Amino acid sequence: MTAAWMCFVIVIGAGFALAALAAERMAMALGRPVRVVWMAAIVAMLAWPAVAVMHASGLGSSIGADALLAPITIGVQRMTAFVVRSSASHLAHTVDVALLVGWATLSIVCLVHLARTMRALARQRRAWSAGSIDGVHVRLSSDVGPAVVGLDPMEIVLPEWTLALDRPLRALVLRHEEEHRRARDPFVLFASALVVALIPWNVALWWCVRRLRLAIELDCDARVLRAHPRAERYGLLLLTIAQRHSAAATRFAPALSEPSSNLERRIIAMRRSVARVSRTRIVLFGAAAAVTIAIACSVPSPDKATGLQQQADRVGAGGKPVNADKTYIDFQIEKPAMPVAGNPTPRYPDALVQQRVSGEVLAQFVVDTTGRADLSTFKVLKATNPQFVEAVRSVLGSWKFTPAEVGRHTVKQLLQMPFAFKVP
Repeated sequence: MTAAWMCFVIVIGAGFALAALAAERMAMALGRPVRVVWMAAIVAMLAWPAVAVMHASGLGSSIGADALLAPITIGVQRMTAFVVRSSASHLAHTVDVALLVGWATLSIVCLVHLARTMRALARQRRAWSAGSIDGVHVRLSSDVGPAVVGLDPMEIVLPEWTLALDRPLRALVLRHEEEHRRARDPFVLFASALVVALIPWNVALWWCVRRLRLAIELDCDARVLRAHPRAERYGLLLLTIAQRHSAAATRFAPALSEPSSNLERRIIAMRRSVARVSRTRIVLFGAAAAVTIAIACSVPSPDKATGLQQQADRVGAGGKPVNADKTYIDFQIEKPAMPVAGNPTPRYPDALVQQRVSGEVLAQFVVDTTGRADLSTFKVLKATNPQFVEAVRSVLGSWKFTPAEVGRHTVKQLLQMPFAFKVP
């Protein structure tokens, strides 16, 4: 189940990422901020799996819902069969455990790396000298920057060679970093790095975070150009700083210098900002984003697929729910007892797995008003092997049920529940 859930998260994450890519094009054509698009995409790919799982759990908790149509015969409620599968389930459990251990290990490595990076930045920050340039408080370093570092406080750090720039160019540098500080971009970058460290296996999330960093710079460039509308001069400044770019730049600091691939995109975006975009292209980008989001949201979660399969298993060959053709008698429980989702599965006996023996157990027991099976009332009505009976008995005591209700009062109810043991 863990592997299926991880694949589900990656698939819908890729869908939201593609939708964000189309929405980014539309936002750029309209002259709107693009960082919001990628922030929304990251939030959506984190929130939607949780919503889908909760929705599926609600569906799964209705297991045996067709029993509402079943008659109450002398107070006995006949449940639908609980299927126990053999080696496949044990293998899936082993894979799930391995994936969870790998996930935890990788997250710990990423979090440790994040902590070490922040400590190194704090150590470097203490060594930088403080000063004022053109009326702006800054930190001067030998090779780091231009960038905004830290979270509280957020400070502008400039490399010493920027002091040799002309005053108008220095004003562009300072304005760019001031825009980052006003927009609280260091917080956004740190939060995105933390999310990636907690979910390191989600490749779609990694890609969205990379695009978010580029979007932050694109928005900052647009704000600077609105104040200093000389795109050619600003582009040349970016190229000059890129030539002096140092590898010592920090990961979580929005910086004027960026990798060459991002720098090229930023310069192209400046040229596009002065070009007119047809309304048709804007509509097409918006439609593409909406369709992609709809497709991503329609992907069923593993829990929902399982619940639908369980419902299909409870439908007869004629397409009618089991017991739907029975008649009711006058005395009827308003709300029958139902097993809740997440109850442990009986362990398939190893000896019978090796012999590839399938079978079934029809158990009868009372569910009390607290939603627990009263094992003192446990009775086997039918069984093909005593080992299957022991497997059911050993796990039934930990099961939880929603108690039966009559007149809005919880009551005890006698259940008959089949357990089907199947070898794939």
